[in-house]
Amino acid sequence: AFSVDSVILDLATKQGELAYEICKRFPGANKPKIYSVATSRLTYELTRKVYESLGLPVEYILNFTTFSLLEENAQNRIDRLSQLSPDVVIVVPPYNRPDGGGRSGSGSGSAIYQHFYGIAKQLNPKYIAVFIKANWYSGGRGDGLEEFRESILNDNHISIWHDYPDPEIYIDTDVALRGGVCRFLWNHAHVGDCEFYSYINQFVDYQKRPLK
Repeated sequence: AFSVDSVILDLATKQGELAYEICKRFPGANKPKIYSVATSRLTYELTRKVYESLGLPVEYILNFTTFSLLEENAQNRIDRLSQLSPDVVIVVPPYNRPDGGGRSGSGSGSAIYQHFYGIAKQLNPKYIAVFIKANWYSGGRGDGLEEFRESILNDNHISIWHDYPDPEIYIDTDVALRGGVCRFLWNHAHVGDCEFYSYINQFVDYQKRPLK
């Protein structure tokens, strides 16, 4: 999905990790335009250092944070993202808004990842690559999760889906992933069944089917 002419937007960078991985595919001087929104001012500084090391323009890191896209007055920031005309939007967002309960990394709080997917859809890209928690399959706590679930299940532009009910087997992280995780690709040009991969106890089940 990437070429040197692509415009790529990472909605939630922590230290420019996706920009780094994308640039590894383009070892020459010509690279795609990679814009990033940092999750905080601290992660902005970490991302800035990575951009400088890669020779990417620092101004491609937007001057607002991921969380600010959820504020009441966020439309001007979303409009700014739309003006970038991204071909690819990468959505690996914060999973929850902390509510003060539970221990650090416990996942306590209301889900917010669904809102970042909605923002990505507003930008009208060719592709949206998503990695989120999967507790919305059977409920979850967060504003708009029911609408998010229905929109996903009825969307025939989702071409590939990877489901990890027991992600601890495959992913090394300190973040609580109870309920599993999923990653999927929304492809504007795709209309039809989804290639669905489920990873259970190191066994992979594959089906091509509607999501619903």
